[in-house]
Amino acid sequence: MQDNINTMIRLDELSGYARLSTSHYSAIFRAKTGYSPIEYFNQLKVQKACQYISFTTMSIKNIALSLGIEDQYYFTRMFTKLMGISHYEYRKKVKASPGNIEEKVASVKVKERINIYLKFKYQAIAPISYFLPMTGILSV
Repeated sequence: MQDNINTMIRLDELSGYARLSTSHYSAIFRAKTGYSPIEYFNQLKVQKACQYISFTTMSIKNIALSLGIEDQYYFTRMFTKLMGISHYEYRKKVKASPGNIEEKVASVKVKERINIYLKFKYQAIAPISYFLPMTGILSV
């Protein structure tokens, strides 16, 4: 998923890599991660967007395009839903707060949603083969 962060991946493509039915793949993935494959992929995209917002001056349209999402309004809704604040509010709070990124992220009001960012930042995301060792897939 991380290798394809700049594209849109369908569930049937992911399950095809694992050589499982979509329902079985989704059930295994959810059991191992707590998220559906698409929710997880969207969280990866939002985490990457947080990095772009924090460290660049890219517009939200360019950030969305770099993540494989052509509709910036769809991306804005997705970001707001997952983070609990808009990308504009996030950028404003991150840029306004002094210190390192951990301090900046801590200043954003929705701490439990920020944990998504920190989890992905400090913890290597295992490839799908980790979640589905019987498939022999090395990574997706």
